[in-house]
Amino acid sequence: MLTKVSPTVKKVQITGGILFLVSFLLPAVHEDGSFMGLAGDVGSGFVFTLRGYECVKQCWLFFYNYFVKNAWSGYWDGPIVEALLLGTSVLINLLVLWYLLAKPKWRRRLAILIGALIIETWIGLALSGLTALYGHFVWVAGILLMLAPEVSTWESEGYT
Repeated sequence: MLTKVSPTVKKVQITGGILFLVSFLLPAVHEDGSFMGLAGDVGSGFVFTLRGYECVKQCWLFFYNYFVKNAWSGYWDGPIVEALLLGTSVLINLLVLWYLLAKPKWRRRLAILIGALIIETWIGLALSGLTALYGHFVWVAGILLMLAPEVSTWESEGYT
């Protein structure tokens, strides 16, 4: 399943997988009361901190309510752009799993897509006013370490 790489890169990839899994138990985002999305009105004073697994749950609820039930109103009071930027971050987790199971010819494409979605998540966090906590950064670091084979083989395959 994993591409043919050096033992060092495999260790880095395994370390990334451990960080990725641990990140779901760590505090990932914080709201100070000015967020307009899940909290309701702007400046409602609703303060919360979500762990990684709670972020995943919120993203799945967003997708279910918006695309399956078509029950947008009442769930998210913020701008649709923020909701989509934050909601699609759940796709990163699915793409990481797909990356680990994919054939080598798809792995580089998936790695690029995962990187783009991570940047897109940061834009969503910035627009929404949520603060990323250390759990979010551990999650990103774990993903990047798991994608290490794509970076380490980039030059040898003529991509430079």
